[in-house]
Amino acid sequence: MKLKNSSLEKAKRILSFALKKKALEPLILDLRGFSWWWDYFVIVSSSSSPQTIAIVEEVVKEAKKVGYALHHKEEDSAKSWVLVDFYDVVLHVFSPEKRKLYNLEHLWEKAKKLKIEKL
Repeated sequence: MKLKNSSLEKAKRILSFALKKKALEPLILDLRGFSWWWDYFVIVSSSSSPQTIAIVEEVVKEAKKVGYALHHKEEDSAKSWVLVDFYDVVLHVFSPEKRKLYNLEHLWEKAKKLKIEKL
């Protein structure tokens, strides 16, 4: 059975994987209509580099289990920002400082911000 909106379900599952490692300030941005590359950004913060690593490792491990293909991963040397690209859904894990600096919420301000319910 095909999901009604498989990209949205994928974004929600990726967020749920990140939340297992206590990701902070979760947000899903709906980029459909604004980007032909991606449908959703999943944005979370972490309190430390080790937590960032733990979040990314958990998401990649769990995503692989459910069959989500990983396109690529990028990160800065301090692990204060990591991007994990799952083709139609991209996970961003930021330190609070880097999240404020990159300010994706403002950059994509016209994108719909999805309310995070219990996952």
